[in-house]
Amino acid sequence: GPKPATATPKARDLPFPTGINLQFLIQELARDIDVNVLFDSESFGWPRRTSIHLKNVTTSEALDFIYAQEGLFSVVVGPKTILVASLTRTSPLSHIGMGIVPLTKQLTEYFGVEDGLLISSVLDDSPASKAGIKPGDLIVDIDGVAFKNALGFVRAIKEKKESAGTSA
Repeated sequence: GPKPATATPKARDLPFPTGINLQFLIQELARDIDVNVLFDSESFGWPRRTSIHLKNVTTSEALDFIYAQEGLFSVVVGPKTILVASLTRTSPLSHIGMGIVPLTKQLTEYFGVEDGLLISSVLDDSPASKAGIKPGDLIVDIDGVAFKNALGFVRAIKEKKESAGTSA
């Protein structure tokens, strides 16, 4: 008979032990869950291949496994649109001297928070260092304003600077 509208995500196998184009694989999985994908040009400046062999995983689980294996993360940048980048890509926050890691589902459960950013590195004598931020710190809001990803964090900092009348 007809399937109910709230069908559970279907599980699938991803048998690519000899390798597959990473961007193609991510795009195909994202299409399956009706999401558009943008790739960070510095993280994907060349074709990247990955070898993966997963059994009985949902599309979201498959993407999480691929991100973990390849050192990637994604952030929502618009309606049904994500940006995929390397975890080592820290230029959005390089002007304040720190690197960040978006929280995975496991990290949010571990820290007992819904959203936030984990500080992965802090440059000596940077604005972040002078503000007392240290690697391993968890930032969940700025003056009570919560954010969901690095873009939200940068916006919150910008709004704080503008309201304080200071320059970047």
